Amino acid sequence: FLDVLKMDGVDLLEAIAKRRSYKRTGGKNQTGLWDMEKTAVAFLTDYRSGAIGRVSLETPSTRQQMMQLTTAHANQTALNNIEDTSIEVNSIEVNSIESNSIELNSAALNSAESND
Repeated sequence: FLDVLKMDGVDLLEAIAKRRSYKRTGGKNQTGLWDMEKTAVAFLTDYRSGAIGRVSLETPSTRQQMMQLTTAHANQTALNNIEDTSIEVNSIEVNSIESNSIELNSAALNSAESND
C-alpha cells in the first residue's frame, strides 16, 4: 500500500515504476534509473481506463472556488436574460402603443373626412 498523501508527482511515479519494475535500459549512466516516461504513460492509461478507480483532480478548496465562480456566472447570465427579456417586452409595448396610436389617428382622420 502506498501512502500517496505524502508524495508529490515524481515520488508517485517513481513508486509505480519500482512496483512495476520499469527500469531504464541502456548505457552505464542509466543503470538503476526508473523509466519515468513509460511509467507516466502507464499511469495515464490506467487513469483513463478507470483501472485505478475514481480519482478526484481537485481539492475541497478548489472545488468550492469553482462552485462560487459557477454560481456567480449563472447569476450574471440570469440577470442578462432578465434585461434582454425586459428590453424585448418594452420594445413590444412601444410597437403596440405606436400601432394603436396609428390606428386611432387613422380612424379619427377617416371620421373627420366623412364629416366634411
